[in-house]
Amino acid sequence: MPGDNPALMERLQAHGWDLSDERQDERRLLQLVHHQAAVDDLLPNGARFPTAGAFAQHTIITAQGIFTRIVERWPTAYQHEGDLHN
Repeated sequence: MPGDNPALMERLQAHGWDLSDERQDERRLLQLVHHQAAVDDLLPNGARFPTAGAFAQHTIITAQGIFTRIVERWPTAYQHEGDLHN
């Protein structure tokens, strides 16, 4: 969760994010994944790792089945700092 990573929380606040906002549209969620990918998470043992991987996936679960699609892919070493959408 974003609240577990102070650097990510600081980044989201700097970009005007309000995590209590209930909008869950694809564009907004993709922005959140971009922010997560740009800030490493810190494990209790001090190791750092990316919060998000190399792609964003949209998954819908219904009584009829599970449907997924890749929304966006990016290099494993996140290089989109200048490409973030506010």
